[in-house]
Amino acid sequence: MIKRLADILLALLLIVPISVICLILGAFNTVLYRTPPLYLQQRIGRNGRLFTCLKLKSMRGFETEAEVNDKFRDAQRVTPLGLWLRNRGLDELPQVWNILAGEMSFVGPRPLLAKNIHAIRDKNPDQTDSVDQWAALRQTVRPGMSGWHQVHSMGPNIIDFDTDYLNNPSLKRHLIVFARSVVILAAGKRRFFGLQ
Repeated sequence: MIKRLADILLALLLIVPISVICLILGAFNTVLYRTPPLYLQQRIGRNGRLFTCLKLKSMRGFETEAEVNDKFRDAQRVTPLGLWLRNRGLDELPQVWNILAGEMSFVGPRPLLAKNIHAIRDKNPDQTDSVDQWAALRQTVRPGMSGWHQVHSMGPNIIDFDTDYLNNPSLKRHLIVFARSVVILAAGKRRFFGLQ
């Protein structure tokens, strides 16, 4: 309850400046690349409910449905502005509206696509029960704009990061995620994690 109240108060405080930034960046996207300013995607939220996750568009449009999941083509379709947005996490800013709507939180496990969970299950056929428990556990809370996994350089084992975070919640951890996310916004993800 306290976390939700903090989310609402912070979102209300930031909604105007973030909306202005999104309008400017969205306009650049539309003018430079002739794409819609926002990318809308169905993600899994609390209690397994699907919601429309908002992001600033970072890629040019695709031609066919088959190209949507083609990572090589995705890398080619990322625009220079989109890469800059992604490196700083700015493409996630419109999600402040998801927070106000009660669909997300500032801090929590990142919302996943259903296909992400299926892919993780397929990659770990001998750990199906563990994957199912992890998927159920992460649906007990609102997904976040930033999470424990994201601020630890996106290590390969999201299951361990999420499980550790959700089983051991604390104000200190929430503040660590929030503080590191602010640094990422200012410095860029790649530079922050020594990847640049």
